[in-house]
Amino acid sequence: MSEQFTKVGDGLLVRAPGKVNISLLVKGKRPDGYHDIETIMAKVDWYDEILFEKYEIRNTKFETQNTKYETGNNKFEIRNTKYETQNPKSEIPNKSAYGGQASNTEQRIQNAEQKMEDPASQSFAEAGGGQENVQYPMSNVECQSETHIELICKGEYKVPEGEENLVYKAAKIILEWHGHPGRAFTGWKPVPQIKITLTKNVPAGAGLGSGSSDAAATLLGINKFLKLGLSKSEINRLAAELGSDVAFFLDGPTALCTGRGEKVKKIEGCEFRALLVVPDVSVSTKRVYENYRHDEAKYGRLSEEIKIYIEKKRVDLVSRMCANMLQESSFELHPELGVLKKKIESLGIRPVSLSGSGSSMYCIVDGSNEEGVMAYQKKLADNGIRSIIVKNNMW
Repeated sequence: MSEQFTKVGDGLLVRAPGKVNISLLVKGKRPDGYHDIETIMAKVDWYDEILFEKYEIRNTKFETQNTKYETGNNKFEIRNTKYETQNPKSEIPNKSAYGGQASNTEQRIQNAEQKMEDPASQSFAEAGGGQENVQYPMSNVECQSETHIELICKGEYKVPEGEENLVYKAAKIILEWHGHPGRAFTGWKPVPQIKITLTKNVPAGAGLGSGSSDAAATLLGINKFLKLGLSKSEINRLAAELGSDVAFFLDGPTALCTGRGEKVKKIEGCEFRALLVVPDVSVSTKRVYENYRHDEAKYGRLSEEIKIYIEKKRVDLVSRMCANMLQESSFELHPELGVLKKKIESLGIRPVSLSGSGSSMYCIVDGSNEEGVMAYQKKLADNGIRSIIVKNNMW
């Protein structure tokens, strides 16, 4: 079993697991337009990989020119203070890293310069003048460095490399939160530049939660790699801004998720192997929900049965129900998925469940029956259906 975090040289490699929905019930539509759901999700050992490295910038330079400060009877001067480094590890935040408070960032830089280079400022403060009474001319600080997130995407499955990628969004939001003036900290907390390489092994739009998992792994990875010190509650708060499923990937490995999916309650899962079929079909979750027609009686019946199995710690029995209330809507939008499911079942491989809103389908086999699941995989391959074998993830 792979670990989530692995040190690679000076960088940190973080694995982002996929998931399957053991069950997915729709409770009804909310006033805000979203749907309340009840779903049991389990992580599987199929991972995207995200490598975090510090981004290097050449010729970073800070300079002040003959700045004079005067208050009352106290005078002091900084003469041609200059800092310059070659190829530093980036540690200077840009304006956006402090929530748009450009003057606060520059003020911290200049305060640091004054304390380091001018002993007169210390004696002035000790004399009772107080540095807050000094006016600092902002034009005398030259900053030639910007906060920078470089995202490189590779792997079998293509995803956007820019700001639309959830990895980029997660990196941006945690770096901004770390440096935001509303967050309690003392002193200047520089936000390093960062280089992120996403290896996309798990497809998006397949009902496997890979985008949400990548976002969660990015929050956890950057917090660990840069030693930001954000608490679990802060990480959860940021996750809620990125998507409903992100919270699950911060916890688990098996959980009952309610609300829009953001309310996560860990439950005892079961050891399993699953035969996972991933068709070359990308499904829009938004469209599936828009097309969904609610069946209140069906929801009530399935919900009561699943609650009993959870109380008995028999998630394995839930998996045999194939309870996914989004299946009908998904198959209406993509009839080829319904055809594929029937073909798989006609080969004697069952029960077959749809994961999330699709397009992936899986058949869970007892965790100890490795030979059985390999026989199923061969049978699918003989009929032109590609599949992979996954196991329940342990973290």
